[in-house]
Amino acid sequence: MTQSMTWIRLAKVADIPEDEGLEIQLGTQELALFKEGENVFCLENSCPHRGAALAEGRIQDGEVICPWHGWRFSLSNGACSSLPTSEPAACFETRIENGEVLVRLPEEPTKE
Repeated sequence: MTQSMTWIRLAKVADIPEDEGLEIQLGTQELALFKEGENVFCLENSCPHRGAALAEGRIQDGEVICPWHGWRFSLSNGACSSLPTSEPAACFETRIENGEVLVRLPEEPTKE
């Protein structure tokens, strides 16, 4: 069974800081939006190492640096360059429309 995906409007590009993330609460899911140049990226806002809020980290060379232990995660695919064998941060596809950020997320299953 394939999981259905949907585009969700999360924020204005102008609301995302240049050097750090913007935390977004979407139901029970916490996301972190990052802007680097003209690109916007979305990661799950929880470091796979110890659960730190990645939105509180700083951006450097295409990666977000975890505020707790300094682990580095790629903004484009979530891979950890600090420990390549570690679990990557969940990463979600983004697009920009009319100055707003849309993120493609799995739809929550509905209860019958």
